[in-house]
Amino acid sequence: MNLDNKVEGAWIIHHANKLQTVTNAASFENISIAGKAGMLLSALSTSDQLVLGNDKVKILANQANIAKSELDFFLDLLSKQELIAKGT
Repeated sequence: MNLDNKVEGAWIIHHANKLQTVTNAASFENISIAGKAGMLLSALSTSDQLVLGNDKVKILANQANIAKSELDFFLDLLSKQELIAKGT
């Protein structure tokens, strides 16, 4: 079965959300990480500004259910994939 990129992304985010209710989801860690990264990227892209301040990024991450302790990890992940340019 071939999924186009939008459908595949939606599937990953949907299942990452479902995993938040599972008590032992360690074996699905990759889906959870991909889903959270997708949710953060989606939240960041809602702004029409090209440069976002740290406070704005933290607010958007919070809305995407990204914990403070996870934020740097996900920003680094998106930056390594060249989806965002991470500044100071």
